[in-house]
Amino acid sequence: MYNNGVWTNRITTAGTVGNFTQPSSWSTKTPPAKGIMNFNNSVQFRPQWQEDAITRMISDNMIGIAADEAFSIIIIYNATLPTPSWDAANILNFGRTDDWDAPYNISYRYAQNTNSTTNSTLYAGWTTDSRQLGVVPYNTMQMLTVDNNNTSTNGIRWYLAGAQSGTANTQNGSANSAGGTDNQNYKIVVGGSHWALAGSSSRSFTGDIAEIIILKRKRASNSFMDADDLQKIHSYLAIKYGISLAAGNYVNSAGTQVWTRGGNTGYTSNIFGIGRDIASGLYQKQSRSANSGLTTLFTGDKVTTLNSQNTGSINDGSFVMLGSNGLEGAELLGAAITNGTQYKNDKISAPNDLNIQSKTIYKAQVTNYTDMVNLAVNMSEYLYVMVSSDENFIPANTNIYPITNGTAEVSLDNTCKYIRYAGYSKAYSNAMPGGIADDGKLRLWLNAENESSLAIDYVNPGSGALAGYTGAYGSTVLPSGALPAVREWNDFMRNNAKYEYLSFSSAARMPVLYKKPMETNYHPSVQFWGDNSSINAYLVNEKGLMSKPNPTDKKQTLIIVSNNNDPRRPSGDDRTWFMAFGTVGNSNGFGNTASLSPGYGIKHPDGGNTNVYAAINTNAGDATATSQRGNPF
Repeated sequence: MYNNGVWTNRITTAGTVGNFTQPSSWSTKTPPAKGIMNFNNSVQFRPQWQEDAITRMISDNMIGIAADEAFSIIIIYNATLPTPSWDAANILNFGRTDDWDAPYNISYRYAQNTNSTTNSTLYAGWTTDSRQLGVVPYNTMQMLTVDNNNTSTNGIRWYLAGAQSGTANTQNGSANSAGGTDNQNYKIVVGGSHWALAGSSSRSFTGDIAEIIILKRKRASNSFMDADDLQKIHSYLAIKYGISLAAGNYVNSAGTQVWTRGGNTGYTSNIFGIGRDIASGLYQKQSRSANSGLTTLFTGDKVTTLNSQNTGSINDGSFVMLGSNGLEGAELLGAAITNGTQYKNDKISAPNDLNIQSKTIYKAQVTNYTDMVNLAVNMSEYLYVMVSSDENFIPANTNIYPITNGTAEVSLDNTCKYIRYAGYSKAYSNAMPGGIADDGKLRLWLNAENESSLAIDYVNPGSGALAGYTGAYGSTVLPSGALPAVREWNDFMRNNAKYEYLSFSSAARMPVLYKKPMETNYHPSVQFWGDNSSINAYLVNEKGLMSKPNPTDKKQTLIIVSNNNDPRRPSGDDRTWFMAFGTVGNSNGFGNTASLSPGYGIKHPDGGNTNVYAAINTNAGDATATSQRGNPF
């Protein structure tokens, strides 16, 4: 539990590391904030400047690993900002590291790899060297396991989401056990390094950490952690945080399988669930997938901010697990489901015939759970939950449950186990841009002409989210002089993606729905505006567009129709970004260049309004076109 600057260790027996705090002797420090990961508390490290680790914390005690001991470290975290190209970002560090190039002892950190092509490379240090593990995407929840047998060749096995990702060499040695019990240089630091520890530290980690588990044991002939025990820990963490295990089954503390990969072929994506296991301390009453925000599964009468606030109850040993077919978005039904259509338990009764259904289909696996369970659905067009014994949802085999205020109470068992949504949308069509095939590759279609996809607030220019408005709106007649400020811009394809106004700072402003016809050939557009300095209008997507982070082939296509009417950029501020993927990186809400990666826009190399080039911001810098692309203004 984290509260008032103290991260409390759940294990209180002698010989443990104790709690994590920020000692009064540190001259520069800012307590981390509370965060939430799948309705559970996390600790947010937000140093504001990537070098000074002012939000780092340190343990009360050392853990002490001898040369004849092996150890395992498991961390649930989300690195929300990429590592700067010139440094590293320490998630966890213990063993003395009080010089830039000193041995790292034990550290898990993001850093540039040797060919400087990515800043998502994870390293493990031990005891006189730093070992490159591999690329671990940032800006998504991770379950990282590093199992170190403290020998030599291939002595490190590392896992992501429960699947072994590789091995690395290690060296036999001891760590975190010298210098006396009060020597801070040998205690565990989270969110930074030991360098300048009493000052501002360094190598700051920007992100959230929800849970850290450290185990040690005497080294034997096979000193890696027992595979069954490792699977139990991975299952506990995966259910708690909505993480889809990439390998193996989900088991409880007794080794009983509560979700099996072989029994759910075709439904192994976006796995999440609720359940209780007293022996492991698991009591998850509400959950959603870390990779999809469509569905929240919960017991009790409502979804609460924190899982601990949910008043529902689950018996020990009871679980409801869901896995999906991996598809997202909605599709138009070939034939509408008319009012009065009879299903197994009820008839359809809705204001309109149902014309859309979810591409997403879930399959449930139920263990010792007999109560009704609730589904909260993050799409207002869906009106019914369909629960069937067959994947085709034939009416005679399917129960239907109306969705009221975004929630439905349903009955699930291991016979009636397939779940999908159906509803009505006036704006929805199966049209694809240019008539291309609907093969699941289209991740986003923002179309300002579809005004039903826009959430509008009428705001007076010069006030609130339009304070300092500099746009020329034209002659459109507006109610009471207010402008249609865009609060949300939703995906036209119903992939559950939306861009919304989030007031990160006093600089944030809302864009405006713009209907001046000639500039966009008589079609409306969303106008983004600002003063190039202190205020800027933008919309943010907090979920991400892809079904998984960092797609394997790393290929993407972005097509934007825009009219950039800002022909001049001040010297030193020569980029105009149409769209950027990444995270905010500092207190003013806009981040640095690296945080945009990749970003798409235009760049003025000379700070003026000539020689305009197409520009892409990547982790390795700007990749500008080799030939002039013309002046788009």
